[in-house]
Amino acid sequence: MSKKKTGRKRYSEELKREAVQMLLDGYSATSVASNLGISSPSLLHNWRRKYVTESPVWQKNSADLFRQHFTRSIESRNAEN
Repeated sequence: MSKKKTGRKRYSEELKREAVQMLLDGYSATSVASNLGISSPSLLHNWRRKYVTESPVWQKNSADLFRQHFTRSIESRNAEN
C-alpha cells in the first residue's frame, strides 16, 4: 500500500525568515503572504512568534518597532489636541 502525500506545502527556513523580517519592517501579513506565495497570513504570525521568541536580535527589533509605533501614536494624538 502506498502512502498518500498530504496537500501541505513546505516552506524553506530562508523564506520564513524573509517573511518574518518583512512583518517586522511593517508590511501587513496579507501583503507579505500574497507577494511571497504563502497560502495563509496566519502562518506568518506563527513564524513571527517562533522566531521572535527564539532570537534575541529579533526580540530587540520587535521591541523597537513596538516602541516606534507607540511613540508615533502618542505624537499624533498630541498633535490633534
